[in-house]
Amino acid sequence: MKIAAIIPARAGSKGIPNKNIRIIDGHPLIYYAIMNALRSEHITDIIVTTDSYDVQIISCQLGVRCHWRDKRLCGDEVTLDAVIADAVPRDEVWDYIVTMQPTSPTLKVTTLDSAIAYAIENDLDTLISAVNAPHLSWVVQDGKKVPNYRERLNRQYLPPCYVETGAFMISKASVISPKTRIGKKVDIFEIPADESHDIDTFEDLANAAAILNPQKVAIYVNGNNQRGIGHIYRALELADEFWGKPDIYYDINQTDVRLFGNTTHNLRPVDGISELFELCKGNSYTILES
Repeated sequence: MKIAAIIPARAGSKGIPNKNIRIIDGHPLIYYAIMNALRSEHITDIIVTTDSYDVQIISCQLGVRCHWRDKRLCGDEVTLDAVIADAVPRDEVWDYIVTMQPTSPTLKVTTLDSAIAYAIENDLDTLISAVNAPHLSWVVQDGKKVPNYRERLNRQYLPPCYVETGAFMISKASVISPKTRIGKKVDIFEIPADESHDIDTFEDLANAAAILNPQKVAIYVNGNNQRGIGHIYRALELADEFWGKPDIYYDINQTDVRLFGNTTHNLRPVDGISELFELCKGNSYTILES
């Protein structure tokens, strides 16, 4: 089966200058889309369509084809349909074309491959990446703002609401044209929230960087009724200061886990300091506090 990944990466970007080559966690943004395509079990060919010499150089360094995009396809008003159709090689027969935007660096290749397999197994014309984001929302009808729901419910009880992401669109090659990539048999593929980030702003860039290189924190603490339990309380207070759940290690020979109360932090029992050292070596923590 012949499956081509087309990665559109033009030079112009108003929100973030040089967005597609902006360094994030040590690599240019476009690197992540290219590497996902290279690592995919299903994608057989990769074409980057661009009008940027820098993107062209990066593509060549990573060993993928580069299609030079005509200026008429680089304007803000040009649809992605036309860009993708222009980049599909005409001298080869394709089964599927996968549009992969470089603005989705947190997408994992396992998710991409699962989506491609799903599209093939279900004989879909088009499969679009989406995130389930149910919220109480409003729409405009006849000039008036009206609720887009029948009953006010907590978010977890609302019906699914799928929002498209820019991660991928998988289309049969037969439906690709300058005006559309969507055929008659269409479905969406839900991806995890942490893989759904689209880079449009500097804030998006910072959030994606935090996901790509998460801070890993470990705290080692012990306490008991004889030596005191103040250290445990202070450790729990410290853990609350991080944007995530640190691993809190304690020695089962010195500390009763019940002293931590009903905390939802990650409690990790160890049998002595030597086991602690071995576990820390394997986890590559950013910070280790004791």
